[in-house]
Order: sequence, then structure tokens, then C-alpha cells
Amino acid sequence: MLWVLWNGLVDNHRQGETKLLTKFGLGNLLSLGRGYIMALFCGFLFSPWPDIGWTAWLPGLLYTLAALPDFVDGIAARLSDHVTKLGETLDMSIDSIGMLGVTLLSVQYGQAPWPYLFVGLARYIFIAGIWLRQKFRLPVHELAFSVRRRGYAALGMGLFFVILYPIFTPPGTHIVAMIFSAYILGGFLWDWLVTIGWLPTKPGKKYQYIENRIVQVLPVILRLVLLLLGLSVFGIELLSEGGSYLLWMEAGAALCLILGVAGRISAAAALVILGLYQSAMPMDTTQMGLLVLYTNLLFLGTGKFSLWPVENRLIYYRIGDPR
Repeated sequence: MLWVLWNGLVDNHRQGETKLLTKFGLGNLLSLGRGYIMALFCGFLFSPWPDIGWTAWLPGLLYTLAALPDFVDGIAARLSDHVTKLGETLDMSIDSIGMLGVTLLSVQYGQAPWPYLFVGLARYIFIAGIWLRQKFRLPVHELAFSVRRRGYAALGMGLFFVILYPIFTPPGTHIVAMIFSAYILGGFLWDWLVTIGWLPTKPGKKYQYIENRIVQVLPVILRLVLLLLGLSVFGIELLSEGGSYLLWMEAGAALCLILGVAGRISAAAALVILGLYQSAMPMDTTQMGLLVLYTNLLFLGTGKFSLWPVENRLIYYRIGDPR
């Protein structure tokens, strides 16, 4: 982190200016604090999972403390007019180090299968590929800003928050980790094809049409499947046995998903509730099906015919940006 900071000091100026700023700014200070906590988190690598009382929660809590400021450091920089290339470099470097550390630790602790390691290595492989292309004087195309890239990174970080908490266990964590891997690595592959020129930097109408079909129509199909599966799972158990409070909460989150009410938020809530339910009893095939549906809807949203897609505003509008 200090090496990245030292090399990035020359970029501590506002965009479009050359005069260096005399202070780091609140956003960069938050990033440096994140980096320090991330270093503490990485100290758990290659050691057994602590199993004495509250210490078992330490790795997950440290990662959460290191990751949460990532949602506000950019806001602080924009609101204080202190957006710099240094801040972008620090933010991306700390995110990458944290992603590599948490994937290594998740696999080491048995919370995720070994292919999940490629999620942590993806950015470094991507950078190495760009370096090789530049070395051999092959074209490298700039990537435009992508809402998808930003959203996937945020969702991936959300998984990292909880995957190291001892209340969530396999096979649930393995299933979710593999679906997350498919989306995140698929995003990296798409960006790589853009970088080498196989896909256009600015997608045309054909690509936009395909993307809109996937984002708008596929979630509707998943919601219909959830409706049918939910009726068989929740309907029978709640009507016949009354069900536990966790089952009632999960049924409520599933109903919000079916109706398209705060889709991604409801999907995240359903995943957490199902994970807590799994800690009390083994996961059966129908619950695994629900897990797959919740995770895909978390990434895709609820699509067309959604009653209240409130989370879309959080994805498409960044606090502090000019309207």
C-alpha cells in the first residue's frame, strides 16, 4: 500500500489540472485507513481459522471494516472536490489486494471451492495481459465507464462481507461463490475482448438490444420459477406446520422478489436468511434451487414488470456526481 502511495503522489491533483494538492483529502485518508485494516486482515493468511469464541469472527469483521469505507471514500472525494488520479489508484489497488486476500482465505477455510481463486487473480491476470500486449506493440483499447463493472464489484464485495462469518457454511457458500465467480469472471472476459478489439468500445444497438433482453426478460422468467418453487416450499410448510420465523422472513423476501419490490435488496435479504436457516438444518435440493434463483436475481435485478426497482437509482447514480 505504501509503495502504491509513494508512486502515486505525482497524481495528487484534480482532473484536468497539474498543480499538486497539499493535502490527501478525506477520500484518500479513508482509502489509506482501509488499506491499513486490509493489511491486518491479510495477516490471517496461511494460518488456521481462529476457533476460540469471538476470534472466529475476526477475519470477517476485519474485512467488513476495511471494505465498508469503499462506499463512502468516493463520495467524500466528490463532495469535497478532491477527485484525483491518486485516489482512483489507491481505491483500485486496495480493492484488488482485498479481493485476492479474501478469495485465498475463503478457499483456505473451505468456505469456497478452489476455482473461486480466479476471482482474486482476475485483475492481476488482466493487467499482465495488457502489459504483454504493450510489450509486443499490440493495440490496447480503453475501457469506457461501465455500470455493470461497478455493480459486479459492489456485489462481489457484499459476498466477501459474509462468506468468512462462521454462521454461513458449505454447500451454500460454495454454490453462491461459484455463481458469483461466473458473473465476475464473465465481466472480466467481456472487458478483455473489448481491450483487444474483438468487441466494440461503445456497444452498438445490437449489443444493447441483447443486453436489454437479458436484463429485462430473463429475471421475469426467474421470478416465475421462484413463484412456482416458492408455492411448493413456503406454501406447504407455512400452512401445514406454521413454520419458523426465519421461514416467514424468507417467504416475505421471496414475495418481494416475485413482485419486483426492491429486487436486489430483497435477494440479498433472502440469501442471508437462507444461510441462517442452513446453519440450523442441512440444505435440501429445493433450498439449493432457491439459492440459485436468489443469487441470479441479485445480479440481474427483477427486470420488467417490477413494482418498485428502487435499488436501480443506487446503481446508476453516484452521490456527489453532477446531475
